[in-house]
Amino acid sequence: AFNYNPDATLDDGSCIAVIFGCTDESAENFNPDANTDDESCEYCDAGDQFTLNMFDAWGDGWNGGTFTATSADGYSVSTGLTDGAELSELVCLPVGCYEVVVGGGSYDNEIDFSIDGLLELSGAGTYTVSVGGGCSVAGCTDETAANFNADATDDDGSCMFSTIFNVDMCS
Repeated sequence: AFNYNPDATLDDGSCIAVIFGCTDESAENFNPDANTDDESCEYCDAGDQFTLNMFDAWGDGWNGGTFTATSADGYSVSTGLTDGAELSELVCLPVGCYEVVVGGGSYDNEIDFSIDGLLELSGAGTYTVSVGGGCSVAGCTDETAANFNADATDDDGSCMFSTIFNVDMCS
């Protein structure tokens, strides 16, 4: 027990169970239930912090709606506007490709949000967000091709080239 007393001779029911976890409130994975630090705390690098701006047209919060960003490797951050018309907070998004899902509550049509430097003002929905080039985009990467895609990062073999034929019609 967290409050074990070796001198006690009678169990009075006051034992508090040990709950391991991160006890630093400034850490990304702070566990408010933990009473014993297990040195698992994780911190966000300054370059991975982005301002999430949340807005509600009615001014009563997102009515149960949430913002959740999940990277391809499973890292996830979730928050929401619980009341009021607007709120800005820092979110930690390390380099990666994220599926951002916003909404899921009542009145999702009242929701707007943006992520400074990553996503312009948008409504409730599902978005793909690349942080630091973390998302690969399949397409034609050959600049001489007719269907060159400047956004493509991975060539998918779809490039198409013009071919000129000379046909002698006078023979």
